[in-house]
Parts: sequence; structure tokens; C-alpha cells
Amino acid sequence: MLKKVAIGIGIVAALLLLAGVAAALLIDVNRFKPTLERMVTDATGRKLTIDGPLSLRMIPRLGIAVPKSTLSGPGGDGAFASLSSASVAVAWLPLLTGRVVVDQVNVNGLQAALERRADGRSNIDDLLQRRKAEPKASSDTASSAISVSIRGISLNDANLSLRSADGSTIVLSNLDLEIDDIAAADYKPVRISSSVKSSKPALVADLTLTAEMLVDAANSRYGVRDFAGSAKGTLAQQPMEVKLAAARAAWQASGVEAEKLVFAVTSQGPQQLEVRVTSDEIKGKAPSFEATVAATFRRDAGSQRTEGKLTSPVRANLDAMTFEFLRLVADVSSPHPTAPQKAIKLSLSGTGSVDLKRELVALKLKSALDDTQLAGSLDIRGFERPRIAFDVSADQLDLDRHFPPAATSVKPAASAASSVRSRPADAKVDLSALRDLQASGSARIGKLRVRGVDATEVRLTLQATDGKLDVAPLTARLYEGTVNAKLSARAEGNRIGGTGQIAGLALKPLMADLGNSAKLEGKTDLKFDLSTSGETTDALRKHLDGSLSLAVRDGAIRGIDVVETLTGALGFIAARKTHAEAVDDTKMTRFSSLTASAQIDDGIATSKDLQATSAVLKISGSGRLNLVEEELDYVLRAQMTASPLGADKRIVSSLLGYTVPIHLTGPLDSLSYRVDWVAVGADMVTRRTLGGVGTPVIEEAVKGLGGLLGGKKNR
Repeated sequence: MLKKVAIGIGIVAALLLLAGVAAALLIDVNRFKPTLERMVTDATGRKLTIDGPLSLRMIPRLGIAVPKSTLSGPGGDGAFASLSSASVAVAWLPLLTGRVVVDQVNVNGLQAALERRADGRSNIDDLLQRRKAEPKASSDTASSAISVSIRGISLNDANLSLRSADGSTIVLSNLDLEIDDIAAADYKPVRISSSVKSSKPALVADLTLTAEMLVDAANSRYGVRDFAGSAKGTLAQQPMEVKLAAARAAWQASGVEAEKLVFAVTSQGPQQLEVRVTSDEIKGKAPSFEATVAATFRRDAGSQRTEGKLTSPVRANLDAMTFEFLRLVADVSSPHPTAPQKAIKLSLSGTGSVDLKRELVALKLKSALDDTQLAGSLDIRGFERPRIAFDVSADQLDLDRHFPPAATSVKPAASAASSVRSRPADAKVDLSALRDLQASGSARIGKLRVRGVDATEVRLTLQATDGKLDVAPLTARLYEGTVNAKLSARAEGNRIGGTGQIAGLALKPLMADLGNSAKLEGKTDLKFDLSTSGETTDALRKHLDGSLSLAVRDGAIRGIDVVETLTGALGFIAARKTHAEAVDDTKMTRFSSLTASAQIDDGIATSKDLQATSAVLKISGSGRLNLVEEELDYVLRAQMTASPLGADKRIVSSLLGYTVPIHLTGPLDSLSYRVDWVAVGADMVTRRTLGGVGTPVIEEAVKGLGGLLGGKKNR
């Protein structure tokens, strides 16, 4: 009996095979090509052109193969999409029950170009509008309609492009897609690979994706599990790799949920960056969801390293592509061997939001940096060339504590025969980063310390755009004085400048905090207008131009006691000696007022109008300061106007009204001064002979000088 059944089945199979072969030979499938083209045109409003004959296959499945075909753009103009070939295979047996089961859809060489115009329209709007306008089938019609399902899809060597209104493009090339048994209402493998190239941002990468996917359209259930995706390539010519993984993700009408989500970014090159974001659970109702995320990051740039971690509950909307960080907590640290704690540590808390469609980032943060409390806001608009707005305040900030200056090595003192003096290294100065900086904002600091200098009530407003940086105004209280200045920097030509004034500045404590002895003391009013350019610190000094002026009250010139120098004239004149001496910071010349101005050209400051007065002195001065070589060549012209307390009145009376030049010269760190008393004495004798100043006291001291003058000695 079984043998007869088997023979019967074999006969039926053979008959079906013969029928299929006969149908394939007898049916001219190309009779339907115009009908197929017309159906597509009626459905889309676009013209379908099939370049070649169709082919029909009956065994083992009903199949049809389509040759190279092209779909036009809107209204039949141009070409929107094309394919090299395609085929569809339909199972026979389900047809007997009124079902159409497509075993496999193969599409080879698909090419499609999407465009979005400046008015917001795109070249697929007509297709979307037709789909919306299609009437919904009634329940009776739906129940009687033929069921159609697709089991597998294969897309090979596809190329898809998207052009935005601003001219930017995204191109997917060599796109391969494999989906197995998609209609099974169960998890089935999915494999995708492609190359991607984007102009904004400049991205070139290879993409891969594997997962098991669930598509249950009948029950509106969709999901993936064991998802693993990666992109490896370059972003803005910086090598980069991105990975995304998820243990499970599912979405249906009741909501969205995901488990064990991991997102990681690694960037190589001169600056290495590692970012890892994880979330154990995500829940919500599409398109919105909520989750708690944790992130770690690490940045290495040569010897500098920054790392940190953050956590926050997140609320997101995938349609709007917005993300809200509801309670952001972060810790950031950077090793610094010279810092007291061997590292800079910063704790942050606050809120934030990111809008990917509008390219907006907004943060409101509070921070604790040791005993410093900071608060501020940060807004970023645009991702390719971000425009940054900020507002920052701090009660106190000690930059020397957190960013101490590099230690300077102690060098042995140069020998007396050596004329070479040590100089700071010529450091590179590069302002090219300003070309890409678009920023504006303000900062307020209650107390600030930087490089040993203390300032209070610091206020500044910053504006940076198109390679130009301006800080205006910059105000502060500085050593009993007030500062009001404007600073600027320009990428073009590497230029730096500043103008402003300082009123009531106490010079002595300022210089003490800088670690230098003050050569000038007193309450000072200073005005300056300076500019320079150059790519190194030496070049900046060489190209310094501008002007400055100062007025000092109730102060002193350190290093020389002019009164002592003048009242000691008698001994030097009698000995026919020039008075030469190194400056001595224990000595000083007091004055009630001092004014001076200087014009600076190519790093050399020239002053011609120094004026200083005291109860017994009047001093004028002129000379120049070479800021490049750090050398001074200056002449003080001192004149006694009254007798100092305790001085020999006979000597003072001999000097009254007479101007004595005092020549200051040498490197700034080893200045010396000189008075040519021989020439002074000779000049006094000459003026006495001509009826000028001079007294018997001086005449006694200059006995023998007649030979120097070409005359007889006094007896």
C-alpha cells in the first residue's frame, strides 16, 4: 500500500514538474511588462523603464526576474532610482490556500539619490503624499484580501545618497543587507555592511551590523537581540571607531524597552579619546523613553591626560532627537605632578539638554574645586563649527594651586669673564585655534591668584569670532588700585594687543608677589596702548609697539640714593675720580611725585620726559630700555633745590641750581650707575670763571684741575 502511495506522489510531482516546464515555455511573461510599467506609474506618478526582457521560473518556486530598470524622478523627469537586476520567488503550496508567501526578494545594484531642497521639500514628497492619500481598506475588504508575506530579503551592492539643502552629502556605498525569514514572527538573523562617506562632518567609515530581529507586523511587535554594530574610519581626518551593542531591545504599542546598552567611541592619533556610555535598562513609550546612563571618558594628548565619569537620569524623544540630563553628576581629574594633590580634581553637578536636530547643547552646572565654588551655564549652537555662549562665576580661584608654574632649574652663576646671560627659552606662540572659535560670554571671580599675583572683583566679557578674540571690558581691583582694560588677539598675523589704565596701584607689594624687588615704589596711575605680533615669545618682544605713561605719588626709586651721591661729590672731585657703583636695593631716592612716558618701537622703549620732585631734589630723565636684550641706558639729571637734613650746607650751597647727570646702564638684573665728577668739577670751574655757580668750597676741591683745563693750578 505504501509503495503505491509513493508511486502516486512521484507521478503527481512529475506531472507538476512537466506542467511547470510547459508553463515556462508556453507563457510569454513579457506580455505583462507594459502592464507592470503602467501599474508602477499609476501607483507612484513616476515612469518605470525596464531595459530588457523579463524571465519566468516555475520550479521549484514561482519566480520572476527583472533586468536593469530605472524609476524616474517626480513628474517623470530625470532618474531617481535604478537597479541592475531583481528577482522574486513565491512558494507554490501557500497559493492553494489564498496566501502569497514570498520566499526571497533579491535586489542587485540598487542606486537611489534623495535630495532635500532649501524650501524644505524633497524629491520623495510625491511618494509620501500618495501613500497618505491611499484610502484605508474596509474591514470586509481587509478580511477577504489575499495575505502577502515576505520571508527573506537580499540587497547587494546598493548605493544610496542624500543631499541636504546646504550642499552636504551622505553616501552609503557597497551596501549589503541580508534578512532571513522575516515573516516568521520570531527572532531571525540580520546582517548589514556598508561604506559611508559624509561631507559635513567629514566622515569616511566602514559599517557592520549583526543582530537577530523580530518583525511581527500583525501584532505590532518589533525587536532586536544580540545587537552589535560598529563603524571604523576617520572623522575630520582623525582615526575613530564607534561601537554600539544591546542585549535586547523591543518596541510595541505598549512601550519601548532595552537592556544592557553599550555605546563606545575610540579616537586615535595625536589626541586619543575613549568614551563609553552604558545603561542597564531603558523604558518608555515610543518615541519617548527614560533611562539612567553612566559614562566614562579618557583623553590623552602627549603628557597630558584627563579622565572622568558621569551619571544622570535621561529623558529622550527619538522623533525630536532631544535628550535631557535631569541630575547630572560628574567627576573629572587630570594628573599634575607639581600640584599639591598630584592631580587636578573637579566635581560637577547640574542639568543639561541636547537637541541633535537643531544642534543645540545647554548646560547649567555647579562645581567644587577644593575650596572653590563655581557656577555657570554653557550653550552650544551647531556641531561642525560650534557657537559657544557662557556665563561663569567663582567665589575664589587659585590657579597657582591647581596649575602651578613649571619649576625653573637653578643654573650656576656666570663667571665675571663671561658675557653670556641666561634667558628664558623662546616659546612657540600659536593663535591659529582662534580661527575656529566662536564664543561669547562673561566671567566673575571674587578672588583670583595667578602666577603669584592677587586680584579681586575680577570681571570680564569675552567675544571671539572669525579669528578675532576681544576681552572688553576687563576690570579688577589690583593691589589697592583698579584696572580697566581691553585685550585683543588675532589669528591673522599672530597679533596681540591691549589698551587701558590702572589707577592707584601699589607697586611694592605687586613686585614682591611677583618675586622681584621693586625698582620703583609708590601709588601709581598707568596708561598703556600696546600691540605686537610674532610666532614666538622673542618675536613678540621684538615687534612690540605702542606707548605708556605713568604718574607715581609718594614713592621712591630703589637702587640709588641721589641725595647721598650729590652730597658726596667733594671727595670724588678732589680725588679726580668718577663715581661708579652697582645699584644697591638698600638705597633709595624718595620723591613726592614722578611722571614719565615712553614710546615703544620694535621692542625698544624711548623716554624723554621723566620728571620727579621731592622736598630737596628735582630730577629729569631720558633714555631707552631695550626690552629684547633687557638692557637699560638712561640718564637722570639731578638738581639740589634745598639742603637735606644733616647735610653740609656749604657743599649743598655749591650744588644748588646745578644739574648733575647720573648715567644708569647695564642688564636689568645687574644695573650700575656712574657720575663723572671730574667733568662736573671742570664744568663748575668754567662756570665760576664766567661768573656762574661755584663757591670757595668747590674751588678748593678742584685745585689742580686747571691743568685739565689747559690753565694754571690754584695756589
